[in-house]
Amino acid sequence: RAEAEARELSRDCDVTDRGGIGFDPTRTAANWLWLARNPPGGGAESGDGRGEGAVWVALTDWPLLAWSGKTAMTEALAARSACWDIARHDWIEPALRAAQAPSLPPVRPTGPVIGAARPESFPVRLGAADAETRIVLGGHDHPIAAAAIRAGHPCAIVDSLGTAELIHAELPFVPPPIEGLVRAVPGASGMRSACLHVFELDRYLSVFPAERLRAEMERAGPVEEMAWEVRERLETAAMVAAEVLERMEKAGVPAGDIFVTGGRARSDRFMQLRANVLGRAIYRVEEGELSGLGAAITAAAGIGVSIVPELAVRRFVPDEAAAARYAAERLRRRDEITDLLLRGPR
Repeated sequence: RAEAEARELSRDCDVTDRGGIGFDPTRTAANWLWLARNPPGGGAESGDGRGEGAVWVALTDWPLLAWSGKTAMTEALAARSACWDIARHDWIEPALRAAQAPSLPPVRPTGPVIGAARPESFPVRLGAADAETRIVLGGHDHPIAAAAIRAGHPCAIVDSLGTAELIHAELPFVPPPIEGLVRAVPGASGMRSACLHVFELDRYLSVFPAERLRAEMERAGPVEEMAWEVRERLETAAMVAAEVLERMEKAGVPAGDIFVTGGRARSDRFMQLRANVLGRAIYRVEEGELSGLGAAITAAAGIGVSIVPELAVRRFVPDEAAAARYAAERLRRRDEITDLLLRGPR
């Protein structure tokens, strides 16, 4: 619904160099502008943060705010608005004005205690908390999940393979813009920034019926026995990931091991294929609820308790001959792979 607003903001108020991401219809800013022009229920009574004394809050933050009675916004979510200066850690005022942003609450980094559970809050009524229970501000699910891995592996690069593939890394400084990478705020203390890339993996693989794709990925046996057309598309997706990792290295991401998670990472065949294409070992995390574990680690850190989980992992080592072949093929297909990285599946 906010496509026209995203185009308008991109044309009239491009602040990508400061915000780390551009305006598109999924950004909060574009939707703020759409809501300003299409107020539900007529505006002031609509709950859109424009009524007297009201503030707009992110839905992801809402449970914590309801439980504590406080108003706040996690910086990781502020950054997704495309109006947040990731280096100065403050709003970009011209972008807020252009987006006709509503009244906003204070922005806080991931991890501080924002209050205690209110007696009338759901966790207290459920018996899962009491008046002494501290409420710690969380964040976006991908960096929170990455925090569970990075607690024991501070330089880990986390590759989440679900409906979309999201590769997430963190840096001790704010890098200059790198085409194809989104710059963002880190998920935990100790780093200055994050960079990531999202590839619409489900969309790219949608040329195959879901049952056939699942059968090819879950079947036992060597990668070479996978149906060639399925294998070719999975190889190409892995080549995009290889180029993303190269760009992250150029951005200054510290060298670290690659940890993979998500539903599609359950396939041993796919993991071996990716190790071959990337030409480096990858570590599959066997924990199935990394976002929940990361939230627990983040909450513990908020009250001064350090948790380093012992994560079970499985290591996939590349076949040297296959890795050499893929490196040569990726070089030949450089333009195609770069176009797919920058423009996504079409």
